[in-house]
Amino acid sequence: VALIGAPYDDDGASGSGSAYVFQKPPSGWANMNETAKLTASDASVDDLFGLAVALDGDLALVGAHFDDDSGSESGSAYVFVRPLFGNWVNATEDNKLTPSDASAGDNFGFSVSLSGSTALIGARSSVTGAGSAYIFENPWAAVTETAKLSAPMPTGGFFGRSVVLSGDIALVGATDYDNIYSNSGAAFLFIKPFTGWETTTTPDAKLTASDPASGDYLGGSVALSGDTALVGAFGTDSGAGSVFTFVKPPGGWVDINENQEITAVTAQPNQRFGTATAIEGDTAVIGAFLDDEGGTDSGAAFVFTRSGDNWSEVAKLTA
Repeated sequence: VALIGAPYDDDGASGSGSAYVFQKPPSGWANMNETAKLTASDASVDDLFGLAVALDGDLALVGAHFDDDSGSESGSAYVFVRPLFGNWVNATEDNKLTPSDASAGDNFGFSVSLSGSTALIGARSSVTGAGSAYIFENPWAAVTETAKLSAPMPTGGFFGRSVVLSGDIALVGATDYDNIYSNSGAAFLFIKPFTGWETTTTPDAKLTASDPASGDYLGGSVALSGDTALVGAFGTDSGAGSVFTFVKPPGGWVDINENQEITAVTAQPNQRFGTATAIEGDTAVIGAFLDDEGGTDSGAAFVFTRSGDNWSEVAKLTA
């Protein structure tokens, strides 16, 4: 099953947004239209529902970071549950999530992630731009968050610009965090305590570049698989971008610098390599949405595989 957002769809109102579900046919993937279309029951102008989406099993999570329920652009996220013993169908949400301390300009729902029965939702602009992320357990029924995650940082950190949840580990990117240099960025890792998720401002690890520079925007994307984290920095090298790999040390996660910095073989200024990142085992896919191979800003994705401790580019994907 694939879930694809369309944040500028106008079905509910101009720019209200939607998300489309594509379910693999019994005979295998083929050119096809959607199985179902998901929309918000209270869709309104410029909500941008669908800019961030996540899918895990029978749960879908869709962010609408410009929703205005708790003030202008406070944001929200919508939970959808696949019908029991059935396929996905056109539907509105089963539950709508907002944080208990929501306020105007939070942008809650700018980033979303699901792992099992737990949701992680970023609010990149909460607390005057420092940002935060919220844990919701059993999100189909949750009334408010289980925990709020944040990190000590100056105003404007944009903590929550990207999030990923994998089992008991949450990884949150903060592109505007000033790690020595302005907007060099960082990612913060949180491990679920034995007693359960709890509100904290103390991450278990901070992941940073060994050679930070102003405008790197490390934390623009984050991905986790097993003991490996990937963190995109779409601003490095005049916007060509790069992705930093981090591997859990033998003694456990601690504040560390990267194991390797990945770049595209055909790196170009302002390519924005690292804006989107995914990893599964020893394979990674990295987006560069302003790559020019098919025309100005046509975009591309790069496939990397790992052999031993080293990542190498093996393919460039274009439409």
